[in-house]
Amino acid sequence: MLYVGCYTPDGGPGIHAFDASTPDGTLQPLSEHGGVEDASYLAAGTNGDVLYAVSEQTAPRSGEVVALRIDGGDGSLAEFDRVPSHGAAPCHVAVTADGRHLYVANYIDGTMVAYALRPDGGFDALLSRHEHAGSGPRAERQEGPHTHGVLPRPSGAVLVTDLGTDQLLRYHHDGGDGSGPLVVDDVLQMPPGTGPRHAVSHPGRPELVLVVGELDSSLTVVVDRLGDPLRALGHGPTLPATVDAASSTAAAVVIPPRGDLAYVSNRGSDTVAVLDLTASSTPTLRAVVPSGGRTPRDLLLHPSGRHLVVANQDDDRVTVLALDEDGVPSAVVDEHELPAPAGLVHMGIAL
Repeated sequence: MLYVGCYTPDGGPGIHAFDASTPDGTLQPLSEHGGVEDASYLAAGTNGDVLYAVSEQTAPRSGEVVALRIDGGDGSLAEFDRVPSHGAAPCHVAVTADGRHLYVANYIDGTMVAYALRPDGGFDALLSRHEHAGSGPRAERQEGPHTHGVLPRPSGAVLVTDLGTDQLLRYHHDGGDGSGPLVVDDVLQMPPGTGPRHAVSHPGRPELVLVVGELDSSLTVVVDRLGDPLRALGHGPTLPATVDAASSTAAAVVIPPRGDLAYVSNRGSDTVAVLDLTASSTPTLRAVVPSGGRTPRDLLLHPSGRHLVVANQDDDRVTVLALDEDGVPSAVVDEHELPAPAGLVHMGIAL
């Protein structure tokens, strides 16, 4: 199954299910779920039968997080739990590998929240709510904190990107059994105007984290070892020098399992950047290709491993790009019209 989370300005379905099992990269529409407004980001539960979605409502303390169970062979969903995100405009959600905790980033008020999860995937106690503080040099976007991403780490810590303060924060659970509230362990101050947005762990080197800078269209390699300070290794652009960086912002990053490349979406230039990670310290721009639509927000590797799925938000279009033998996206092999697609996740076993 591949699920697409969408904004719902016209009140339509917020989540769409597709069959992504075909090796040729095509997606077969299966079902829709209309119970979640502005389902802009999705996360898969660890047991493969629960999908989590944010409801990105923007009034103070109006955001929500929803737990849905897969309820049929067509990918249909049944909501079974819903809790407040304790902030405005929740834009990112992630679940720990052991299924014990769920984290949420609330963009507007710059907060991150941690929930304990029940064995059935429903929500248990609210463990923490942290309000960030600070600002950055880009007054129109960095007038205050704007928490944008949460990344559970193998160490049990969680990394949080704050676009408004140019910070990458590391939290860990207080208490010996890892079930206590979160406390800040370290803070990496990134270059002014970076706007850290999205972070992923390197699949082959677990101590490395790749951080997208939205405002300066960059990708930074960070070393994260619990007990040691966070440390930036290298910083590379996601746009060629011929493109005005002020006209585009970077959004999502995804890394294939072999770990030699990273794909980053560029909104404005409407491209996907391919960066070489073989040097490990400094990402090097290898290619920049069209995303197949306007404002590419989220990216996802198709389970075939030979295609890249792109959510082009302002073109109301999900595109599937074939990857050539060097891993560079090329032709569009499939596309589907959906209203304002924003988040992508697949559930099940890769082919």
